[in-house]
Amino acid sequence: MKKCHVEKYRNKLLLYKYLRRKNRVKYNRRKKNISNRLLGKTHQGLPKPNIVIPSNLSFGNNWEAIVKVLNDIRKVIKYRFVYHDKQIMSIDHSKMTQVSPSGILVLASTIERSQKFANIKFQGNSKLLPKDDVVRYLLNEIDYWKYFNVPKLETSITQNRFSFFKILDSYEVDNSQIGKMIEFFEKQVGFNGDTKRLLFTALCEAAANTVEHGYTHSKFEKNTDRWWLTANIDKKDCTISFVFYDQGMGIFKSLEDHKLDKVQKIFSKVHRLIKDKPNAKILQHMLRNNLSKYKTINRGYGMQTFKHFIDEAQDGLLFIASENASYEYPKNILKEYKNELNGTLIVWKIQVGYDNNLNIYLRKES
Repeated sequence: MKKCHVEKYRNKLLLYKYLRRKNRVKYNRRKKNISNRLLGKTHQGLPKPNIVIPSNLSFGNNWEAIVKVLNDIRKVIKYRFVYHDKQIMSIDHSKMTQVSPSGILVLASTIERSQKFANIKFQGNSKLLPKDDVVRYLLNEIDYWKYFNVPKLETSITQNRFSFFKILDSYEVDNSQIGKMIEFFEKQVGFNGDTKRLLFTALCEAAANTVEHGYTHSKFEKNTDRWWLTANIDKKDCTISFVFYDQGMGIFKSLEDHKLDKVQKIFSKVHRLIKDKPNAKILQHMLRNNLSKYKTINRGYGMQTFKHFIDEAQDGLLFIASENASYEYPKNILKEYKNELNGTLIVWKIQVGYDNNLNIYLRKES
């Protein structure tokens, strides 16, 4: 009898272990299926981690492709930060053949902010570097490769055609740094009349707008909530460009939350009455009319200060883009796009010569 009882007990124990193991396998399989479904949802709309920079990095000619790539970089970085994803991300520069100062600045600032946001480092890969000699040279000049821990690339270009001011960034209205940039260019550029003061005022106004209205956080994040600025001279095309960019909420979202009722009413009225390119027409209106609550010489007259410099410079253009719209002055070109740019981009591009009677001119090399 005892032996029979032992055998019976042993069979029950084996059955219990078997059922427990079976239930555990079933539970783990169910848990895995749920995780896969959730993971599938988080991957919806997520771009592949191998991001290819378009061949033409110029907003005037290739807005949609550039903005899509910038947004893809942000999406992948945000996903990696939230879900602690360890998948390798690569940025392929090999197809780049044409760049502009604004394209370089926006790309570089997007990469820098993404790094600080997710606390990651990009690694360089020789197969993913640009092949075009001019592109390699320009990216060297602006010190772009520091974001990838890559030394300056070898190029065959030795002529002194371009002069770049390396990227300047700050979380405050840094008048001294902006002044140093203008002083740097005074070695090669002459300013007559009021052009120097108007340029300084325009850049400071852009920085002040970003600090006050650009970012929505109640607590300003010094590491990520910044503005970026660069400038360059192209001696072959005889042009000078100053480029300002922030990655804030954009002009139109800030207008919706503006403290002045007057500004909110204008914004809502334009959107209610105008169906064709309303955002672009708002940019046009803001350049022509003073919406600033400040009446002091330090803050100028809002976005009107941006065009005052162009008017004084005689031969130039002002390009303002935010979210899905852009406006070009004085050509009066209004555009709206499918892909939305994160933040606000401002470009002042001046056509110059070597005649020192011009309000802005290139100094002749001695």
